[in-house]
Amino acid sequence: MGLVAVTLAVFAPVRHYEFVSWDDPEYVYQNPNLSNGLSRGGVWWALTTGYKFYWHPLTWLSHMLDVQLYGLNAGPHHMTNLLIHVLNTLLLFTLLRRITEPTPEQKSLLEQLGLSLPERF
Repeated sequence: MGLVAVTLAVFAPVRHYEFVSWDDPEYVYQNPNLSNGLSRGGVWWALTTGYKFYWHPLTWLSHMLDVQLYGLNAGPHHMTNLLIHVLNTLLLFTLLRRITEPTPEQKSLLEQLGLSLPERF
């Protein structure tokens, strides 16, 4: 819960930011394939295009959903990205915790060596 709180606290100001000039024009607000939000043609385009030299349909579908829900208001688009980053933070934390947790055999060996483990294990 602390990771979520810190991530939200640090990045919450993005809700007031505008689109950036780096790639947002081509990817979002000047892209005619996104202007109608989610549509049958747009979904097909997202699944089949190599626009901007990349095939990343989930990115396109996410942008289309944002346009469908919020129009071209940049703040909510940024908040969607923040939500995705928070979910990825939790996923990575869970993964790292699981792969670093000792097995029962490792716990037993450590105890036999007289070493104690923190309570989380």
